[in-house]
Amino acid sequence: MIEWLVPAIGSPATFSVVTFSDKAILSRFGLSSSGLTLFVGLSQAVFGTVVLFFAPLNGVDLGDVLGGLGSGIFQGLGLILMFFMLKREEASRVIPVFQTSPIFVALLAVAFLDESISAIQWLAVLLAVVGAVAASTTRSSVSGSFRPRPIFAVLILAAASVAVSQIFLEISTDEMSIWNTVTLRGWGMAAIMGLVFARKTNLVELGNFLRVPKRGALLVLTEGVLAVGASFLLIFAISRGPVSLVAAIFGTRPGFMFVLGLVGSKVYPSFFDEVFNRTEFLIKLAATVLIVTAIVLIATG
Repeated sequence: MIEWLVPAIGSPATFSVVTFSDKAILSRFGLSSSGLTLFVGLSQAVFGTVVLFFAPLNGVDLGDVLGGLGSGIFQGLGLILMFFMLKREEASRVIPVFQTSPIFVALLAVAFLDESISAIQWLAVLLAVVGAVAASTTRSSVSGSFRPRPIFAVLILAAASVAVSQIFLEISTDEMSIWNTVTLRGWGMAAIMGLVFARKTNLVELGNFLRVPKRGALLVLTEGVLAVGASFLLIFAISRGPVSLVAAIFGTRPGFMFVLGLVGSKVYPSFFDEVFNRTEFLIKLAATVLIVTAIVLIATG
């Protein structure tokens, strides 16, 4: 059990660090979401190609190739929308809503894969909806009342896109190794991100950002090392342990985000850029607890 449990915990913990670093890159150091997305796409292209040398696409049929590429395309679309919101909102609000993708996976599986949802899993769907609304709620400066912000619907679309990606992933991996899927998924992500953002202005901006040692090192460390490492941990955990339990543990990412944001806002506030007054603390805590509970129920129920 320990051989998959440790990497299963390490993956969401590492991705939480990645998210806060991405937020700093976007907000503190001024890289546009287009520039960050382009770098992620290029990184995924390189990563997928390197994996190909160790696990060639031998005997893979066209349907599986399209499934793997489709997984990457929809994952890329989800990340594009998530980075757009991360530029504008606190990370501890963005990730809980973005992390509701397992709920959409369950609903899509009912619609297209002839799977069924138990009563407990329907409860999980309800909890996730309430948690997502809570995460998007802010206090009006005029009336003092609490209202959800419509812009957070972008994150619902992002979560739904990631869910479609995971459905493609499930279909393609029936007949294809996970490493072949990693390659095709990476190429699919690179294709959609490049198609949308591979423009001269974005390339120039990204090049200028990378030429500044401090900023360039942070970007490469975040998306070129930590994000790749977190993905490897997740893949390793899935290959060694029960997928449902690994998914449930990975769903605790909002919890890691909440704790890291709370501590970071006190230790290094200029980097973490999080607000934790009493009201914000209670809202973020409630949203995190509801969504983590929902993900664990949907994965194990």
